[in-house]
Amino acid sequence: MLDPWALANSSWKKKIASVLYEDSHLQSANCVHCLSESEAESVRSYGLKNPICVIPNGIDLPEARGQGPGGRSQGTGKKQLLFLGRLHPKKGLVNALRAWAKIKGQGSDGRDQEEWQFVIAGWDQGGHQADLKRLCKELGLSYSDVPAAEFLGDPLAEQGHPAAMRKSEMVIDTPLHSKDRNTGSPASVVFTGPAFGATKDQLLRRASAFILPSFSEGLPMSVLEAWSYQLPVVMTDECNLPEGFAAEAAIRIGTDVESIAEGLRLLLRSPISDLQSLGGNGRQLVSERFTWPQIAAQMKEVYDWVLGGGDKPSIVV
Repeated sequence: MLDPWALANSSWKKKIASVLYEDSHLQSANCVHCLSESEAESVRSYGLKNPICVIPNGIDLPEARGQGPGGRSQGTGKKQLLFLGRLHPKKGLVNALRAWAKIKGQGSDGRDQEEWQFVIAGWDQGGHQADLKRLCKELGLSYSDVPAAEFLGDPLAEQGHPAAMRKSEMVIDTPLHSKDRNTGSPASVVFTGPAFGATKDQLLRRASAFILPSFSEGLPMSVLEAWSYQLPVVMTDECNLPEGFAAEAAIRIGTDVESIAEGLRLLLRSPISDLQSLGGNGRQLVSERFTWPQIAAQMKEVYDWVLGGGDKPSIVV
């Protein structure tokens, strides 16, 4: 919450909260737990002098997928570029959709793009999903709005389960997409709403790649999860996971439209073997650095020090 991008949002409210109570809370902490080096730098830039420990979040590794990413969905016949998270302006989806539209129809990239579908899954915050759908219309991108279980062909959906009874909404406003209207071919963008448990697991298993074009993150669990499912990741520096670039598990993009478009072009041009290599590197990275046993041991060491004194742990600065 002390990241410059975050502080700039509703800044006057945060300044009032800081003066009234938040600064005193922060300054009285025995230790400030940060998830990344970038977050620690933000804490220091804010002016806090407290001890800081940098310990990431962790995840449980799912069962490894067979071949790794790169194949086509059985349901749509397309490869799927997945975003999974809350739908909020800071996630950068506006520029991601503009980039998706920018590469559409551009030479070989455009033809490659026709083999892909941009799947946007997650819960809507503040009506941002409606903004994204309006943008799709403006950009001439066909989109569908279908619950995740129905999109995946979940047995409950096939049996007419109430949770999956909403009809798909296909919006195609320009003559360019009249063929899609007539043939019912898969839309370029799919909004699935939130996904949890087994549904979320299946979304990740069917995806061919993952994208997080965020303006600001502490440490995004969604990227760790994508890597754990052996997915190549397209992400910004603001995701605060430089380890992913060093491990050759991610394609680096900026937050602007052109940079995202360039990253997407690289993704679309990459052979399946390269995508599988990126995904494999990501799973290896998570296995080595982001699983709970090692993180729990670090947290215990810090709490023992805070409660009992003694020598300061090496992970506290």
